[in-house]
Amino acid sequence: MKEMIPERVKTIVKVISTEFNHRFQGKANLIWFGSWIKGNAYPQSDIDLAIEYNEELNSQDLTHFRNWLDDFPTLYRIDLVDMKSASDLLKQEIKRYGQRL
Repeated sequence: MKEMIPERVKTIVKVISTEFNHRFQGKANLIWFGSWIKGNAYPQSDIDLAIEYNEELNSQDLTHFRNWLDDFPTLYRIDLVDMKSASDLLKQEIKRYGQRL
């Protein structure tokens, strides 16, 4: 049975998604995947996010967003995967289970 995602995790993802959308304004997609989405997370599980884009993003903008994520005040580890450099197996998992934010 799929476990419910705690409100605190949903809130963290919503704040990250809002910041992402403000910074990239439709030039990229943020996808939530991993154990929280699949329903097999533990209380200490990390938050897995992927970024997907068709056009080239400014690498400085992406670096600034990664730095913002690194400084985000949470006890959860946040992993950000670039779909362009992800393995085929990971891309398949993200496409199968991921939720666009």
